[in-house]
Amino acid sequence: MIKRANPPPSDLNKDIDVSNVQEADMHNMKIKSLMNQMEDKVFNGKVKLFQVFRQFDKDGDGYVSYEDFENCLKSIKVDASKTEVASMMKLIDSKNNGYLDFTEFSKVF
Repeated sequence: MIKRANPPPSDLNKDIDVSNVQEADMHNMKIKSLMNQMEDKVFNGKVKLFQVFRQFDKDGDGYVSYEDFENCLKSIKVDASKTEVASMMKLIDSKNNGYLDFTEFSKVF
């Protein structure tokens, strides 16, 4: 049995602040475009969802912090501002706990 690490601390999210993100910010055309770009780049061919999650979960702790998410976007060359990353994370992080687990990730993708 694999033992899951503790969730990442909220201060790891540094300058990605979702507290000011409004509903309209999460559902605008730019955010939808960025989400589509990300999906196109990480879901190429026969890729399983868990493999994609692991690509975002760089440290392998079973969680994707906002910083992990932002770094992965950069690595796949999806150009998103801090505000856009915050909007995407607020959209995906349905529990609003400062990180994504596989269940949250899989509901969106």
